[in-house]
Amino acid sequence: MRVFLSTALVKVVDGKGNKHTARVILDNGSGINIVSEAFCSKLGLPRRNVSSTVSGFNNHVSHSTQSCNLTIESMNTSYRTNIDCYVFTNVTTAVPITYIDTRHIQIPAGLCLSDPTYNIPSKVDILIGADIFWDILGNKRISLGKHQPILRSSELGWIVTGHISSPKDTFSQCLLTQGQLDIDLTRFWEVDSVSLEHSQSAEERACEKSFTVNTTRNNDGRFVVTIPLKQDPQVLGDSFEMAKRRFLSLERKFEREPIFKEKYLSFMKEYEQLGHMTENKVLFPYSDNVNYYLPHHGVLRESSTTTKLRTVFDASAVTTSGISFNEIQMVGPTVQDDLLSILLRFRQHKIVVSADVEKMFRSINVVPSQRSLQQIVFRFDPSHRLKTYTLNTVCQGTASAPYLATKCLSSLASTVSDNSVKYSIAHDFYCDDLLSGASTVSEAIDLCKGTTLLAILRWWK
Repeated sequence: MRVFLSTALVKVVDGKGNKHTARVILDNGSGINIVSEAFCSKLGLPRRNVSSTVSGFNNHVSHSTQSCNLTIESMNTSYRTNIDCYVFTNVTTAVPITYIDTRHIQIPAGLCLSDPTYNIPSKVDILIGADIFWDILGNKRISLGKHQPILRSSELGWIVTGHISSPKDTFSQCLLTQGQLDIDLTRFWEVDSVSLEHSQSAEERACEKSFTVNTTRNNDGRFVVTIPLKQDPQVLGDSFEMAKRRFLSLERKFEREPIFKEKYLSFMKEYEQLGHMTENKVLFPYSDNVNYYLPHHGVLRESSTTTKLRTVFDASAVTTSGISFNEIQMVGPTVQDDLLSILLRFRQHKIVVSADVEKMFRSINVVPSQRSLQQIVFRFDPSHRLKTYTLNTVCQGTASAPYLATKCLSSLASTVSDNSVKYSIAHDFYCDDLLSGASTVSEAIDLCKGTTLLAILRWWK
């Protein structure tokens, strides 16, 4: 018999607040938590000096001289906890030992597995012991039949565990460990250490709070967001002359490259027609708010199947005060799964689904009171006078744009009742690109044509 050990993919916060994907193994037979030396070094977390003797199967003894505190987060729920881990060179050998063919294992559709790669030999970064094992484990249980694994619910997703028929197996793993610790020395170093209380920086938490408090939806379903600022816009100086010089330089490029000019003007014409920008009636619109003018340029992407050229706005251009618009914005935390995790899951699907959200940034409105900070200098013909336009939506080139767009998208998951669609929105998007799939063609079609997903696409058009 081959036994599936309980593994999961989680997010672990490093010393700078960034999140990394880690593979953990859940072992209720272990009296301690363990992290590998390589993964601990990758996180760059502060360590404490300890003296620990760990005994395992057949009285095998190992020693650890360091420990650290980790913050782990579930990739499937809001579960988050801190654990103390002892640092060892390795946690265990690859789990499982060899690749396991799972074509005969029928896992119910729509379940979020704690480790979608449970059958592929991979290294283990962290061992979670009995101290929080039972806090993580849920009460629900699904039996897949005789000589088939069992699914157990948990805070980390559905765990695949139990045995399957495999008569050729000759190697087994035992992860039982018991720690004999020098408590006095451990406590001494804990007094002098600072645990990572929050996984996000103060600025990132402020950015999240701003989104929660200030974001609304209009009658069309569009999001209306407030640009998260860490400084008052009054610190910005004059930016019109700088934006004007940059645009006149762009017009000279138009003269040299007529094809580039044609595509650029076409893009901007559509921008105006869709209401994403509005012409100001006067060159300098009267407003009690600070005016900031963004220089802009075109980026050609011949590989794109939709827009070959798009205009990018340079919010990093400094004003006469030496400060740019981007410098007073909060960037915000990463709210989507990392690309590696998305690709690993993507490769496990029998039927794959790939798509993207068209005009994702421009489908989100900026609150009117802040639009004076998003103005440009432009005209469609050199014979016309210079004009200024106000950008009404989130625009590429601003520091907070990626956060605002992905946060709007991920927040839609909470409004969805279909579990498979809900999971795809929350975990299978990388920026505006969807990489998902299903085990059958019909399930993939349901994912694509589900009423909820279609409604989401309507919200963004």
